[in-house]
Amino acid sequence: MIGNVQDAINNFCQYTVPLDGEVVGSSTIKGLTPRDHDVLILVGEFSSQNYKRAGLDWNSNEAKYDIERLGLFQVWTDKKRNVDFIITTCPELYGKFKDANELCVKLNLKKRDDRVRLFQYIVYGNMT
Repeated sequence: MIGNVQDAINNFCQYTVPLDGEVVGSSTIKGLTPRDHDVLILVGEFSSQNYKRAGLDWNSNEAKYDIERLGLFQVWTDKKRNVDFIITTCPELYGKFKDANELCVKLNLKKRDDRVRLFQYIVYGNMT
């Protein structure tokens, strides 16, 4: 499956030049079989036209987070390769998201609800 992730990243980079990026999410947790793969991407500006050219689809299911509190991100999906690109223009959001993922990996959080709660706390300061 890692080949699909790298193929998806290579495809994405043909249409957009990211400032930074890395694989995040459940695929980075030992012992979990992810349903998809997530790639966190920092860009200078959003370009839905380029994402569409790369064959990505807007993932409105992921538009449930409180984007007003810290930056903005969009989720675009490469359905062919089962990869979600979490794309942001906000370096602070990118850094906090990366930190939250690293902590999930270190704590080996296998339950999705636990990871979501940790992300909500680190990224947004929500204690729920």
